[in-house]
Amino acid sequence: MDFDEKAPCIMCGEPVIEPSMGGTTLCPWCDCGKCRYCGVKIFAYHEEIDGGRSLKNLREHMDWHKKQKK
Repeated sequence: MDFDEKAPCIMCGEPVIEPSMGGTTLCPWCDCGKCRYCGVKIFAYHEEIDGGRSLKNLREHMDWHKKQKK
């Protein structure tokens, strides 16, 4: 399987690193519903279900970690 391990995950925006059960566009952590940095359960519903609120929360959580690394 050929893919770009530096491509952003469609959920969290972090590099995919390696394919997951969900394919090459979803990182293994988002596929398992866990934050790659702190292990907290994190997931997103389809936008039709919650209006995009859970995806927004997931991305805000990841942004918080990115800011902590600086």
